[in-house]
Amino acid sequence: MSRYISRLLVTASGLILVCCAYALYADASESEIVKGEDLTAEVALIQSKSGSSVAVKRPRTRIVAGQTFVGGTVLFDPIAASNEFEGGRIWVAVDDISRIIEFDTQERYFGRLEFDNLRKTASSLQKQLKQVLPGSEPYQSLESKLQNVSEKLAEYGNKSN
Repeated sequence: MSRYISRLLVTASGLILVCCAYALYADASESEIVKGEDLTAEVALIQSKSGSSVAVKRPRTRIVAGQTFVGGTVLFDPIAASNEFEGGRIWVAVDDISRIIEFDTQERYFGRLEFDNLRKTASSLQKQLKQVLPGSEPYQSLESKLQNVSEKLAEYGNKSN
């Protein structure tokens, strides 16, 4: 019986040591996140592991109840179906974030959105052109629209160079 109790105490002591070491390691890695350089961009696009995203201005890190969060003031999103949180403050747990994309200015962020929309529009117009008889009125209309979109895309290319 005493051997059983001795083994139990040794096992329990080992588990306690492992738990303490894990707790110390978890605290150290969490404080490394906070002690590192804070986000310096004017805008950050925070993408979660679930695929949702939110753009915030003046992003910061914060620790709440021992958990690290990244957040800021929610920006208007021209693509979103609803902007009910615009102007509010949001905090996303670091554990739930898949990536953060930083933009130096709001203009660069909104320009990126417009650029992405133009690329999607060009792709859609190209698909539509393949389904219409060349030389027909609908074809010429689509071709004209594609030309306009292509020119705008070229302007973005010239701005970035």
